[in-house]
Amino acid sequence: MEKRKRFETSRFITSSLDIWRIDNLLDDAQGETYQDGQDLLRKLRKGKMVGPKEIPPNVVTMNCILEVTISRPEKTQTEIKLVYPSAADEADNHVSVFSKLGRTLIGMTEGQSEQYQDQPGKTVTVKVEKIVYQPEKAGHFQI
Repeated sequence: MEKRKRFETSRFITSSLDIWRIDNLLDDAQGETYQDGQDLLRKLRKGKMVGPKEIPPNVVTMNCILEVTISRPEKTQTEIKLVYPSAADEADNHVSVFSKLGRTLIGMTEGQSEQYQDQPGKTVTVKVEKIVYQPEKAGHFQI
C-alpha cells in the first residue's frame, strides 16, 4: 500500500523553475487569483520536482506550445500556449496556468488525458496530442 501511495504522488514531473516563478507571482496575488495559484502549487508540489535541464521533452511546462483535444462533450482540437496569468489572451489561445485548463495541463505528457470540472456538473477532458515547442528542450530557460 505504501508503494502505491508514493507512485500516485510522483506520477508527474514538474520544473523547479516553474514552481519558483509561480510561487513568486503569488506574492502580489489576491482573492480568486491567489486561491487558484495556491491550488496550482499544491498540485505541483505533489509531483517530482527536477531542474529545468532535467525535464523530459514530452512534459508540459510553462510557455509550451501544445496541440490539444478538448472534449466538452464535443471535441475540439486546437493549439495553445501555456502562459503566466499576465500573458493570458483567449484570442491568441494563450491559456493561463492559473485557469482550470492550465492547472490541468501543466505536468501532463504527450498522449495523456485528464479531466477537470469546468463548471459544477460539467466535466471536461483534455488530451495532449503533441508538444510543438518546449522551452527546456530548446534550451530557452529565460522565457
